[in-house]
Amino acid sequence: MHNMAFSGPVKLDPGAPITPQAAVDGIALPMSFRRSSWCSANSCVEVAAMPDGGVAVRDGKSPDVTPVLMFSADEWTAFISGVKAGEFG
Repeated sequence: MHNMAFSGPVKLDPGAPITPQAAVDGIALPMSFRRSSWCSANSCVEVAAMPDGGVAVRDGKSPDVTPVLMFSADEWTAFISGVKAGEFG
């Protein structure tokens, strides 16, 4: 995971709850999260593409309060390759 810098960030109150925007080092980033069409309930993870090619991931059960994990493009590619290779069971 890594820190990301974007032009025009909006500073967040450190005590404010995380909303559908992700908070990275106190900077709000508008993101459009989506979940798999295979998800039949709200128990799936959601992903959002980042401008630099990275991916943000959050728990779909509580999207307004769940932490957002951010991965670089290389980290995400390695993860997807591992999934396809059966490395996770």
